[in-house]
Amino acid sequence: MIGAAFTAAGQNPWLSQGDLFREVIISRVGVEDGVAAVGVERGPALLMSHDCVLDKKRKSNRREVSRVDFLTFVPIRGFAQVNPEKARALREFGAALDVRPYEALYLGEVDGVGEAWVSLAHPYTIPALLLGTQLRAFTDAETGDGEDTRLVASIGDTRVGKLSPGGMALLRKKWMAHWTGEVPKD
Repeated sequence: MIGAAFTAAGQNPWLSQGDLFREVIISRVGVEDGVAAVGVERGPALLMSHDCVLDKKRKSNRREVSRVDFLTFVPIRGFAQVNPEKARALREFGAALDVRPYEALYLGEVDGVGEAWVSLAHPYTIPALLLGTQLRAFTDAETGDGEDTRLVASIGDTRVGKLSPGGMALLRKKWMAHWTGEVPKD
């Protein structure tokens, strides 16, 4: 089963904000018993880098190259560690496509994770080269908006889907509201 904001199929061959990766490197930084703790693991994550960032290019030796050095993600979390009250609220607000709570986006059932959500309060970046990013040419028929070069992953492309257009609109509202404290007007 798929949640209201999640679509299992139909992702583009190029990287886009809202792409869902089954497995990508996740960096975790925190404090345990007053000591800095750092960890790296592999797990599911949602690509947060905005499309206008992913599209940045420059000329190098008369050829076009990507200006993207880092990709921003948020880890996808299962409900196993969520207390029942928080789980209920995430489901209710998720089903209503409510912007509240600002920092959380409910995804519903996700293959390999179960019932899932993301916390917008925990973004992290990884070097784009870890996914072997490169520009690839696409035709007008492929992009729907003219011939263009787009950023693709040539290593570790484990995408299994992306957020639907409605899910993307909700994600952008939540992202802005979380970081500014104000809900954007439609």
